[in-house]
Amino acid sequence: MCGKRNLTNRLFIGASVATLVLTMSGCSNSNIPQESDLREIFASAFTDCELMKVQNVKKLDGLQLENGKYRVKTSIDVTIQPTEKLAKNWAKFEENKRKYDSVVAERKAAWDAISIEEKEKLARLDEKMKQATQPEERAEILEARKRVEQEAISKQSDISNRASQLLEKMGFTIHGLNENNFYREQEIEFGTVCKLSGKLSKKIAWDFVMALESHERAKLYGQGGACSQTYNLDLTKTEKGWTLYF
Repeated sequence: MCGKRNLTNRLFIGASVATLVLTMSGCSNSNIPQESDLREIFASAFTDCELMKVQNVKKLDGLQLENGKYRVKTSIDVTIQPTEKLAKNWAKFEENKRKYDSVVAERKAAWDAISIEEKEKLARLDEKMKQATQPEERAEILEARKRVEQEAISKQSDISNRASQLLEKMGFTIHGLNENNFYREQEIEFGTVCKLSGKLSKKIAWDFVMALESHERAKLYGQGGACSQTYNLDLTKTEKGWTLYF
């Protein structure tokens, strides 16, 4: 699951930008950054968030730039492993959703059946109205139409009341499943255990997680998942090794 498919992100720094610097000590004598250098960069991305990991770092291509930087195209796999609480929350939500959706589907099916029956009865009365010639006969047909309509309304109202009572017994409130509240609770819980303090980790998390719809994010927090992403990184060589600026 990815927030964006076939994603290519470019992380770079202009001449006036001085932000985060990630230093790589390995392969400091190399004139070209290696996969080990890239692994060292990404290894530090989620030190404050054990739920997210970067794996399978691969160097796909490279280009020496005129400004002394080296541009590397790299691919990574990002994984999320839920906590026990997040997993339990999602499992309970899915179970409740199945129950709720089942009651709602049965109610809709019953409503639809009543609507079809009503339309059929009204269609027959309309045919009688076309053939009616006497005012008394027409008045009777109009009264019959009202009875059919009122009967359908009454039946549908009874079905809705029974469904509401059943949902209440199941523990659902008047607001139903209240999915948006659950999504926010998952978001808060994930943020409590996963502190994203660095710009690199925030960038990766945004591409992988935050680009998803709220339902998909809550599912990802509760079930975990993996995503492959591609980045173009501009690196520069310093005395301490290769550094990434963005």
